[in-house]
Amino acid sequence: MSRDGVLVNTSRTALAFPVLPPAHDGIGDYVGRLAAKLSEDEPCCVFTEAGSFDSIPGVDIYPAQTALEADGGLLSLIEQHPVDRLIVQYNPFSYGRWGLNLSLPTAIKRLRRRFPQLQIGLMVHESIVPARDWKRRLMRTWQSYQLRELGAASDVIFFSISAWVEQYGPWFPGKPIIHAPVGSNIPRIAVSNADAKAHFGLPPDALVIGAFGSDHESRMWDLTVEAAEAIVARNPKTVLAYAGSAEHRLRELVRNVPLLALGRLPADQLSIALSAMDLFLSPFKYGISSRKGSAIVGLQHEVATLTTNGPQTDALFVDSGIGLTDANDPDSFVSLAVRIATSKDDRCAMASAGARLYRDVFSWDRVASVFREAFDASEWRQ
Repeated sequence: MSRDGVLVNTSRTALAFPVLPPAHDGIGDYVGRLAAKLSEDEPCCVFTEAGSFDSIPGVDIYPAQTALEADGGLLSLIEQHPVDRLIVQYNPFSYGRWGLNLSLPTAIKRLRRRFPQLQIGLMVHESIVPARDWKRRLMRTWQSYQLRELGAASDVIFFSISAWVEQYGPWFPGKPIIHAPVGSNIPRIAVSNADAKAHFGLPPDALVIGAFGSDHESRMWDLTVEAAEAIVARNPKTVLAYAGSAEHRLRELVRNVPLLALGRLPADQLSIALSAMDLFLSPFKYGISSRKGSAIVGLQHEVATLTTNGPQTDALFVDSGIGLTDANDPDSFVSLAVRIATSKDDRCAMASAGARLYRDVFSWDRVASVFREAFDASEWRQ
C-alpha cells in the first residue's frame, strides 16, 4: 500500500492494540503471541500506543505518537508503515473509561476512506456489558453503538466466543462473522508432575487440587472451595493450590482444606504450578467459553479439568471429554470433582481429552490459522 491509497504487494499484517507486555493485560499478551505466530509465515507488525513494551521475536512494533484513534494514531502509523491487513483488537474498556470511546469508530472509518484497499478485521474480545444494573444498561447504549459502527467499517469480524457470533451476526448482514478462540498466554515448561510438586515443596503423594485466575464476578470460588473440601474429606492428603490475584477471596472461604496460596507468578513458575496439579477446578457462572484463558491453561498443561456449562459455553466443549457440569447445579460439580479426584484412571482420561481439545482448537498454530483462512477466503471490496 502506498501513501496515495494504492495497494502494493507487501503481504503484511498489522495487529493494533493500546498496550503490550510488560503491562498486565491479557489481550496485550494475546497480541504478542498471535503476532509472533503469524510472522512465521509472512511479515507481521504491531501498532500500539507510546510506552514501554517487550520485544516480540520477528515482529516490528510501531508506537503511535498519541492514542491509536487520535490524530497521529492509526492513520499516521499506516501512512508510515504500509500494510495490507489490519486486525483491530477490541475490548471497549481498553479504549476508554466505562468502555466509551466514540473516536475509535471514526478513526476506522477514516482509514477506510484513506486506504480503500486496506483489509480491516475486527477481533472482539469483549462485546457489550450485560444489563445487570442501571449503570451497565447505560454503558450498553454507547458500547452497542461502538460495536455496530466498528463492525460496519470492517471487512471481517471475529468474535472470541461462538455465542456472540450468533448474537451479533445479524447486526452485520453480508459480512464474514468468524469464531476465533483465544489461546493460552502461558508457555508450557516441560516438567513432570512429581518434579513440579517437589519444586513447590509438596510431597509426591499429595493430591493437588488446582485453581487459577482473578477475582472476577464470573468466577465461582465458593464452588471451587466446596469441591476441594469435599475431596479432602475423602483424601486427607489433599492440598488446594491457587495462583492468581484472588488469594484474599479464597482465604475468606477456605475452612477445612490446606491452601497453598502462590499469588501472582511469572509465566514459567505458573506453568510449573499447573503441572503440579492433579485436578484443575475452574467453574464459571455463565459457563466456560473459548475466551477463558484461565481455564484453557488446564487443558494446555494436560491436567484433568472440571468446569461448568452455561449460556456462554461453546459447543466445542460439549462431549469433548473434559469435566463439564451445569453452572446452576453445584451439587453435580462437587460430586463429579470427588469422583474424578478419587480415580487416577478417570483423571488421566480427562487430561488426555483436554490436551487433544487444546491442540485442535487453542494451540497458537490453530488460532493463527483462523485469521489466515478468514482473510484468504473472504471476498474483499473491488
